[in-house]
Amino acid sequence: MRGFTLAEVLITLGIISVVAALTIPTLLQTSKNKELVSSLMKTYSTLERATSLIIAEQGSPKNWNTSVDNLYSIYKSYLKTSKECGTDEGCFPQFNSTGYKRLNGNVSNAENDIWDVNQNIRKLVLSDGVQLLFEYDSSDCTSKILDDSHENICAAIWADINGTKAPNQMGRDLFGFVLKENGLYPVGCDNEDYCKITNSGYGCACRVLHEGKIDY
Repeated sequence: MRGFTLAEVLITLGIISVVAALTIPTLLQTSKNKELVSSLMKTYSTLERATSLIIAEQGSPKNWNTSVDNLYSIYKSYLKTSKECGTDEGCFPQFNSTGYKRLNGNVSNAENDIWDVNQNIRKLVLSDGVQLLFEYDSSDCTSKILDDSHENICAAIWADINGTKAPNQMGRDLFGFVLKENGLYPVGCDNEDYCKITNSGYGCACRVLHEGKIDY
């Protein structure tokens, strides 16, 4: 029985290497996207459950969303946290280093600077490593957000669902939720096309939760 020649073995290994080089990055990215989707679902479930409990016990956000400190204090009492930063720099260290990218790859220094020093935000880290940023909008729940893609907003919560890990990018590991009088909603649900028509990544939370995938 004739064995394989060295040339045949080398050719076979070359083919395998080429196929691996083409497929492994795609498989790794698919696996990473699945992990991010799973983390987003878990984070939204945690925040939605906490919001429902708060509203059931304390009524409309108009009753308790009277300041960023009150918003932050109430939410953290309903969440399992590993670190409470308030306005300190111990959470979201990316604001002072690499910054957050938009979907198009651009870094918006203006947004990062505003979130880092804005007195209307507070920050904490959940026990699973998810970073949360609470952004106070209005006590009467009449604020608008994201080019009027959402109206009647009381506050917003931004979640970096894999902590300090890369890519630190809107619509991939940083997602937003809006607090309204009757509950918490993923950003983008008032306008499902918002994620598709913008390069910012702001409005993609609803799309990812609805479709169960990150394919953009």
